[in-house]
This record gives sequence, C-alpha cells and structure tokens, in this order.
Amino acid sequence: MKRLYFIRHGQSELNKQKILAGHTDTPLTAKGRSQARAAGKNAHGLAIDCIVSSPLSRAHETAHIVAQEIGFPADTIILNPLVIERTYGELEGTPWDTESHIDDLDGVETLAAVLARAHETLAFVGSLPYENILIASHGTFGLALQAAIQGEPTFQDVDGIPNAEVIRFI
Repeated sequence: MKRLYFIRHGQSELNKQKILAGHTDTPLTAKGRSQARAAGKNAHGLAIDCIVSSPLSRAHETAHIVAQEIGFPADTIILNPLVIERTYGELEGTPWDTESHIDDLDGVETLAAVLARAHETLAFVGSLPYENILIASHGTFGLALQAAIQGEPTFQDVDGIPNAEVIRFI
C-alpha cells in the first residue's frame, strides 16, 4: 500500500507579511529554510522514494532542502502544476483576510476547482511506481488533498496546515 506524505513549504516572504501569495512566486525566508531542514531531518526514516513538488519556488526549494536532508537525488524531483497553490486573482499581493468569502470573485480559483485538482493529483500519484511519496506544496492545496482523500465534498479555505511539517495523509 502506498504511503502519501505532504509538506507545505517553509515560511515565505509573503507568509511572513501575511500577504496572499497564490501563484505569486515568493522566496523562502531564512526561517523557512531552517524549517525545511528540520522537516527533512524528521523525515529521514520515512523511506521517501519519490518527491512531487509544486513548480513555485517556495515549494520547490523546500522539496530540495528536504531531499538533501534525506539523501534523495534532488534532480529526480517531479515538478507538477497540479499541486500548485490556489490562484487568488487580483487578491494576490493583498493582506490575508480569513473572514472574507472569495470563492465567487473574478479570477479566484474556486474551492471546487482546487478539489478537482486534488482528485487528479491522487490519480497521478496512484499511477506512480513508488511506495513512499512526498508532495511539497501549499496550504490551501494541502487542505483540498486531505478532503479528497477523506471523501469530503468540500473543504474550508483556512490556513490549517503548518509550514514545513511532514504529515502522513495515507
């Protein structure tokens, strides 16, 4: 049986400022790199044989740091746009407001669309010939992936997955 692990990227510059990033490419902070190193040390015994990463630099750098810590060949990390963060349209670069309902705003990817990508990701992961897979991605996508695994028809778009913590989903 496959094991699926998830890691949200380490703290990014926009995380630190509490700004919506979405598809905006924002680098890791020094703290984010340190978080990723600690996560890699904690993941050392998980026998990860595949890493799938979002193409955004904050997730991809996190994946590289974890790979280095566990002795995984970083040049084999699979970049997959399915695991990219939710797009927030014109809200990207604005202060994060967890109270506002944004699903119906122009340019914002709906939660249903993010959940559909999560289901596609599960099919992709299922097709891989690996047993211990780590996905390096983003908070909202991680919540969608959890919901897809649990068979939930929807999920809350909240900041519920901590930065740079390896979590077993399956």
